[in-house]
Amino acid sequence: SGLAYLWTFGDGASSRLISPQHTYAFSYTFRVQLISSGVFGCADTASRLLIVHPMPTGLLNQPVGNFICPGDSLALTATGGPLFQWYLDGAELTDETGTRYNATHGGIYLVEIISNVGCNTLSADSVALTAVPRPVIQFSTYKFCSELPVVFTNQTNTSGEAVQYRWDFGDGAQGTSVSPTHLYQQAGTYIVRLTTVLQRCPASRDSLEKPVE
Repeated sequence: SGLAYLWTFGDGASSRLISPQHTYAFSYTFRVQLISSGVFGCADTASRLLIVHPMPTGLLNQPVGNFICPGDSLALTATGGPLFQWYLDGAELTDETGTRYNATHGGIYLVEIISNVGCNTLSADSVALTAVPRPVIQFSTYKFCSELPVVFTNQTNTSGEAVQYRWDFGDGAQGTSVSPTHLYQQAGTYIVRLTTVLQRCPASRDSLEKPVE
């Protein structure tokens, strides 16, 4: 086109590109000027005030615990902006723009802090949470004969979690061994219940019932 351009950004920096980009180091109201000149020395000047807003600052608060119990949630909170965007493992959590998010899944959580003019920045910290799995309860029995103890084999899959057990043998007796034996005084059909209690989540209890006859 034969035109030359000179941009001055108001902070001491300049550029001769046609459509430059420039990053300001601080917030302020800057006067940006563009001088265009032709091959014959003709020149024109345009200027405009540009308001550079500050980046929001805030925190992703660390929760008290780092795990989520089955069927439960863990509250995550952030500060610093009127709006927020929450992320789980790098994926945006749709419509989650409040200062509080109730996490129900394990993974790495981040929050983007958004100012009222749309400036945004990611929190410096992240929160890594583990979802505690439910035990998959199963057991088998051996020896159904009266006057002989019944052997209960615990086949529960705990996924490595520490678990407490409670057995109800259906005749009023109970036990807490992993794989107990029990002697029934009378022949008959008994409903045996095995209940698991997660050590990290004592309020989380699961049970399985089976008939023994």
